[in-house]
Amino acid sequence: MPLRTGGWRNALAARAVVEVTQWDRRDPDHPIQVGEPFPFSVAVVVPIVALSSDGTRLATGSSYGGTTEVWDVASHTHLATLPGAPGSFVPGGHVIPISQPDRIGLWYTDTGTQVGQPLMGFTNAVASRVSFS
Repeated sequence: MPLRTGGWRNALAARAVVEVTQWDRRDPDHPIQVGEPFPFSVAVVVPIVALSSDGTRLATGSSYGGTTEVWDVASHTHLATLPGAPGSFVPGGHVIPISQPDRIGLWYTDTGTQVGQPLMGFTNAVASRVSFS
């Protein structure tokens, strides 16, 4: 089941330990866990969770770099491991910015391939602060 980003029907909860759990909140007084948690690839200090606007893709990572894991929410299938920290999905699609200390690149999450050349020349780039219009 895809997550809905408008309203509180579904919710994601990230813990600094190693997982993201999906919750069905149709009855807010009795939330129900949906499926198994999505694991992070490593223990992280500050977890980042990004959800595509259609609710079908989940990206998990850390603000301190490492890797970003991309998941198909409905099938709970791991789709890709991307190099760096995740930002927010580009609205209306499955493209996400990923930052490494000196660059920010856009990546297709369905294929794990980079979109064009990355923006270069940063010092401690942070993709989680990238916005689109």
